[in-house]
Amino acid sequence: MKTICDTNIWRGLMEKEIEETELSSLNSPLTLSFINIDEIAKSNLILSHIGKSRIVIQRMMQMSAMKIYDPPIIYLKKMDIDGFEYNFLEKHIDILHLTKAIANGLEINETNFKFYKNSREKVFIDLCNLINEESEKIRKNTNKSSDKLDTKTINRDFISFLVKSQTGMYLSDNFDWSQIELFEGVLNLFFKELEITKTKIKPNDIYDLFILIYVQPNDKFWSVDIKKGPLKHVEKIANGKYLYKNTFPI
Repeated sequence: MKTICDTNIWRGLMEKEIEETELSSLNSPLTLSFINIDEIAKSNLILSHIGKSRIVIQRMMQMSAMKIYDPPIIYLKKMDIDGFEYNFLEKHIDILHLTKAIANGLEINETNFKFYKNSREKVFIDLCNLINEESEKIRKNTNKSSDKLDTKTINRDFISFLVKSQTGMYLSDNFDWSQIELFEGVLNLFFKELEITKTKIKPNDIYDLFILIYVQPNDKFWSVDIKKGPLKHVEKIANGKYLYKNTFPI
């Protein structure tokens, strides 16, 4: 069991808008994820409020009882294949250098930071474009056919395709989808929203959506805002068993 929290939880702890006493009621370890680190590491606060960024990173490292350094798609593949190898240090040495420098109070080179930020944002923009293109294809097929599409199969194939794009392998045929029922359920509802309303997924939606991969049955998800974007579908899928507590504004 673990408690996965969105990045605003860490910001709230830094700003004292969330009291540390809140942690006493946790029944599972507060867990730091790759998404939290990645989101902080490319935040504009790095240049505008380096002090705040330093405190957030320090608190994330100090207060998290568990740490997941694998990106969500890699984490997903490791659920699929026990012992799947992924060299985090080799793949993400840049993010480690940046966060270590910030936490240790070192000066950040603005040019280097902007290059890093732009390279990471391109990853999200490309993924958004891919998802939006797939949603448009599904929408066109839905309009042409009177038959109801098997969206579960389509979405599972898409998830497996994403895994292959990062690992070179699809998910196994016997993958246990119940491990990511929250992520899959929210993804299905969000994709339906994209298909019906012609809404376009945005880079920030990627963080909100893919952080749910880390949440397995018996885990908790702690967020300050599940009223917009993909997270507005969480309550429909969670049915009371995944959310740490009611959300509150920050």
